[in-house]
Amino acid sequence: MGPGGAGVDRAQRKRGLQQKSRILRFRYKDISLYTKTVKTDKVVGVAAYVTTGISVIERERTLALEYESMWIKLKKVNSHYLEFLAVYRPPNILSAAAESHFGLAKEAAVHQWVLNAGDFNAPSIDWENLTVEGHQLPSVLSY
Repeated sequence: MGPGGAGVDRAQRKRGLQQKSRILRFRYKDISLYTKTVKTDKVVGVAAYVTTGISVIERERTLALEYESMWIKLKKVNSHYLEFLAVYRPPNILSAAAESHFGLAKEAAVHQWVLNAGDFNAPSIDWENLTVEGHQLPSVLSY
């Protein structure tokens, strides 16, 4: 499957899983990277796709109750490394989870070349009732 062409496979569709997904494309110089947040009635996750001609040097994935993250270190011939951090934060997670998320943002800030992207569900939004409490941005966005 090519970049951005992934999705729920036919077997999952036949089982009747409802899928909501969002594909984001990021470009840095001549590097294209695609992330996809997929939510079905069974699974939520983050996937990253890299165009051909780019080497993935390292990959580290974290799956916690508060978030799912994936660090990817990319290298193209005659180019700098680019570190990419993809984060998915599920909706309706307690505000204490913001500390874990904030720690990821601080970790990303120490890298020289990093692209931080993700599906950041603001903790003030209650997605089940479609209501908002307060008007402040999460601290991770103001860092």
